[in-house]
Amino acid sequence: MIREAARTGRPSGAVSYRACDLLFDDTNPYAYSVPTLACVRRTHHVPNLGEMEMTHRLTATITLMVAMLMDLMDSTITNVALPAISTDLGATPTQLEWTLVGYVVAFATLLITGGRLGDIYGRQRIFLVGVIGFTCASVFASLSWDGNILIAARIIQGAFAGIMVPQVLSSVQVMYTPEERGPVFGVIGSLNALGVIAGLL
Repeated sequence: MIREAARTGRPSGAVSYRACDLLFDDTNPYAYSVPTLACVRRTHHVPNLGEMEMTHRLTATITLMVAMLMDLMDSTITNVALPAISTDLGATPTQLEWTLVGYVVAFATLLITGGRLGDIYGRQRIFLVGVIGFTCASVFASLSWDGNILIAARIIQGAFAGIMVPQVLSSVQVMYTPEERGPVFGVIGSLNALGVIAGLL
């Protein structure tokens, strides 16, 4: 009956019409077989797979870039808060210096390791680990009651940022063809400078 519906464009009965409908899963555009494609096209709108791919890539790219921007902002944002940190937490000059340096050192140290972890365990998984860890460390830093606690939170922040940022570059390598990567990397370079500057504002 399904073949009859596919051949004529008309369901031969209630059962075949229901079966024809069930051949298409709206959540999975690939969930139809070639012999029943005519039936699917007459009963459903088949999405444009090219447009869907572009939309998904754009959403993923924006998410990755926003996360990277926040990481880079955090590398310099503490500079303008040093007087308040010194007053509220009673931090010494040495502690204030480590508040700045600890983040950058941990960040730079784990960049290569973070890229390798993404290759082994998957870019998406490591990126999510980095985002969750960075967020928790930021909350921890905001609740700090002592200069040493703040330093520890900042080092943890930098460590998770270090494993998060490499996933951005490797994901761009995978999602875009060599001809398409130039503009994307140009935007990433601009965001690098913007993130560092925005942290000081």
